[in-house]
Amino acid sequence: MTWPFSRKQPPRQSGKVLLLLDWDNIVYGLLERFGLQGMDLEVRIKKLNNWVLSEIGTPLDGFGFVFAPEHLNAIHQAICVRNNMRLITCPKKEAQIGSKPEDTVDATLMWFSDLMLKHQEVQFVCLVSGDEDYEPMVKGVKKAGVKMALVTPALRSLSNQGGLSRFADNHPVTGKKMFISLDTL
Repeated sequence: MTWPFSRKQPPRQSGKVLLLLDWDNIVYGLLERFGLQGMDLEVRIKKLNNWVLSEIGTPLDGFGFVFAPEHLNAIHQAICVRNNMRLITCPKKEAQIGSKPEDTVDATLMWFSDLMLKHQEVQFVCLVSGDEDYEPMVKGVKKAGVKMALVTPALRSLSNQGGLSRFADNHPVTGKKMFISLDTL
């Protein structure tokens, strides 16, 4: 018999994907790779959604979560909404006198991931970013027994050591490595 207030978590239910996108990282990574005319942001987001559905599973509640600074413009906002992405605006942290305001996207995304790992339907986390600052979050996901999928904006955004791609798991059913780059979609 288990004590009703036990901290032990019940086994996770199958198949839901927590899809997390670092918007600025995606936009700047694709801009660097293709330029403004060639990045085809909406086409790549649609292909990302298709890849997640076909290779990993169904997004939690049918949505991805986009983390972006306040300057997210109306064009990008419309792309997100049309593609079932929920926007989470991350305002700049007030700066000390003489320094620049601090970006809060990474911290907010990591906080949200940690919070959502408590959701019993989350079996996979798919992070869309090439930012190695997320390594502590990725390690926390793995420690929680959740499978990790990774999508970088461009293959060349990986460091010589492979960046976060080394943390991508194989899918428990298909056996395929859950890693891809948006510039190859």
